[in-house]
Amino acid sequence: MTISKWLIALICSGSALIGSMVTLAVQRNSECTSMAEQQQQQQQRDADASFEARPNTRGGVKGY
Repeated sequence: MTISKWLIALICSGSALIGSMVTLAVQRNSECTSMAEQQQQQQQRDADASFEARPNTRGGVKGY
């Protein structure tokens, strides 16, 4: 009976430790994803701004 109590305590402790490690990994991954999304949005804004700043060299559409 004593062995099973120790075994249960060990399993619970291991489960708590693994759970906290998984939680940290998920949080770090979501932070990296968030930073990557922000960088991508900034690049899109920069591309949009440079596109809007270009002069229209094609001229107007004629005959339509």
